[in-house]
Amino acid sequence: MSGVVSIRVSDELRGEMDRFRDRICWNDEIREYIAKRLELERKTETFDRITAEIAKRPGVPAGFAARMVREDRDSH
Repeated sequence: MSGVVSIRVSDELRGEMDRFRDRICWNDEIREYIAKRLELERKTETFDRITAEIAKRPGVPAGFAARMVREDRDSH
């Protein structure tokens, strides 16, 4: 099933769209834009949720990375 979405554009913009209607399928262009924009919003939402979860986690103690590198080097 599909729904109808209607937008209002200026007469000038509509005239320009009509000029290029033989080369541009405006319905397809608008559908593609909406799909890409929604994908971007979903990714942003996911990123924000993951970032918030990471922020809740405790950090590692100071010097942890250096200690682990040193431990790894010394074990060879």
